[in-house]
Amino acid sequence: MSVRHPKLSGRSWIALLLVLLGIGYFAWRFGRNSPVVYDDIIEHYKYGSLGSEAFSPPFWIWKALPVVFSEYLPGEGYASLGFIFERDREVPIGFSQRRLSGFDGIGLNCTFCHTGTVRDSAEADGRSYFRHDTNVPGNSNGGHLYGTNLSPEEPEEKEALVEYMKTL
Repeated sequence: MSVRHPKLSGRSWIALLLVLLGIGYFAWRFGRNSPVVYDDIIEHYKYGSLGSEAFSPPFWIWKALPVVFSEYLPGEGYASLGFIFERDREVPIGFSQRRLSGFDGIGLNCTFCHTGTVRDSAEADGRSYFRHDTNVPGNSNGGHLYGTNLSPEEPEEKEALVEYMKTL
């Protein structure tokens, strides 16, 4: 007894091809995890990704928040909260972008904390100031050591620190 296999018609092959192309497109569109890349090391320091975007809001929500809830801000946009914007940039210094699962995310990087502005006089506009001297505490790649040098003889210091951290 021979088993007969049905042949696929031309339309069936086209339908199968379209389904496979659709699956490929969705895998490509929603499976990518790629940060915005900067060739210049200074730009990368200011806007490069650390991977923190996975736990942050999608970019389009972040962009809409100061418009939708402008009455809760002290001025116009994120700049009114003290974020430092450069000309022709959508995000302030210290924020990075990454395409994750098909959506653009936004997160924080090192310059969020390690950047400030300096004014030459009270009337002058602030200019961005970057200091990445690795001899300065907090600027090395050793991380932040606050709380690690508490006395082992006095465990209540660490317990108090842990209790405080739970309130944040």
